[in-house]
Amino acid sequence: MNRRRSEAASQRDAVVDVSNVCRSPILPPHIGAERGVWPRIDTIVDGWRRAHGPGADIFLVADNSLKHLLEPGVLRRWFAICDRYGLVEVSVADDRVLDLARDRGLSVITGDHYTDFRKRHPWIEREPDRFWHWEMRAGDVRFVPLGITAIPRHRASEFEERYVLRGHGLDPKRDRYILTSRWRCTNRMCLQARLWQDQLLLWPRVDARRQAVCPSCEHPLERLGDRRLLRQLIVLDDRTNDELLRFPLEAGTPLVVGRGHVDNGIDLAATDARFAQLVSSVSRQHVVMRLQDTPPHRGRVTATELGSSNGTSFRRFVDGRPQDAQPVVEGQSVRLAVGDQLVLADDVRIEVSGQRFLSDAVPPSASATRATGPTAVRRIRRPPGES
Repeated sequence: MNRRRSEAASQRDAVVDVSNVCRSPILPPHIGAERGVWPRIDTIVDGWRRAHGPGADIFLVADNSLKHLLEPGVLRRWFAICDRYGLVEVSVADDRVLDLARDRGLSVITGDHYTDFRKRHPWIEREPDRFWHWEMRAGDVRFVPLGITAIPRHRASEFEERYVLRGHGLDPKRDRYILTSRWRCTNRMCLQARLWQDQLLLWPRVDARRQAVCPSCEHPLERLGDRRLLRQLIVLDDRTNDELLRFPLEAGTPLVVGRGHVDNGIDLAATDARFAQLVSSVSRQHVVMRLQDTPPHRGRVTATELGSSNGTSFRRFVDGRPQDAQPVVEGQSVRLAVGDQLVLADDVRIEVSGQRFLSDAVPPSASATRATGPTAVRRIRRPPGES
């Protein structure tokens, strides 16, 4: 009985992406206004409680930048607003919204499909009915399913990479030259230059002219040449889609994938013990993976069968649809495009990630996500007199 009561409470309780709500022009007051309007949050909170009962807990989370985008006069009252509503401000609201929803089983009121976060939060696609949007009907706000749909794994990786790079001020399209180059800071007073005299091991930042500058001292950087081409490969359970590991494949450095002692390669038996049975049919040297770095096939990932005991098969995807799996014979090489699947011993699947610039070979400082602020959360207070 207590469990059923707890589940019912979690379904009615919600976390709100406040910035998303306040910038929604279909919500009153000031319908049609593109700027942020704070009272729109009251429309959402009151509407949710009418639908789910006055006892529903509602958590409000907003980006730090929101207060500067709202109607005049709000900034002066901001601290009082935060106190009254129990608003939590963080650098990036998305992380906190999803963490709260996952940990507390909350519904999510938002207009964001969180494509950047699907890999870190796989529960989004497993529980799409927890995500709600809003619409106005005859002057009243109504809540409708947001419409979360599954996206391919490589697309999730691509979206996540864009999110991480944006945190460093980099755009994968406009700044491709910067992302594919090696850099050095020549400012003798700069800590980064003293630590890494040969090559900067952090992502550069860009100035107003989209030129590469040191992320520490903002001094213009010296270009050293092209960065070695990398691709990230993903290893999964072919039946459950559970992820075993990700590893970088560098141009000019072939990697053998197998089980046990593997020379110059990836030992799948060294992953989580939960997958010991899964990888038990993989041969010690099963396939060798290569990444080409010369035209016209620059960026092409190939896999060559090494005479494994339990075989290898290959599934190509055409227009998003899997074709029939084809066996790969000893010595045969197949090309893996993003979305294609290589299956070892009928159990272990290898895919090419959608990431093009980040990989596990990049220093952690380059791939770390932005901090999300303090860990404390608060729920919006119920109206006086309610328990």
